[in-house]
Amino acid sequence: MFDSNGVNLFYRDEGTGQPVVLIHGYLANHDNQWFRPKIAEALLAKGYRVVALDSRGHGQSGKPLGEDNYGAEMSEDLVRLLKHPNSSVRPCHAGVTVARRATPDRPSESHAARGSRQTSCLSERSVR
Repeated sequence: MFDSNGVNLFYRDEGTGQPVVLIHGYLANHDNQWFRPKIAEALLAKGYRVVALDSRGHGQSGKPLGEDNYGAEMSEDLVRLLKHPNSSVRPCHAGVTVARRATPDRPSESHAARGSRQTSCLSERSVR
């Protein structure tokens, strides 16, 4: 957990290689988007460090009330989470919007976010 502007956010950080930050889609969380389907496992097996966030309002993260606690704040959450300048953002569905807003001037961090919604999503097959 870490505090992001007063909201406790859960993230899971495993592995030791180049970091890949995984952002789940709408109505999902880090576990059902990345760990249960074994996508994170496949990335770890390839030597990546996996950092998977539960966005505010989702999963094990805080669920603040009020519209102002979402939108741009979700993008700022991602910026606050990124600790390594070479992290790769791998968003899926709603995560694409968050990543695009969070990394507009950081091409190395947003290369996956700049693709289409469908091509930005990872699957177990795409990381093997």
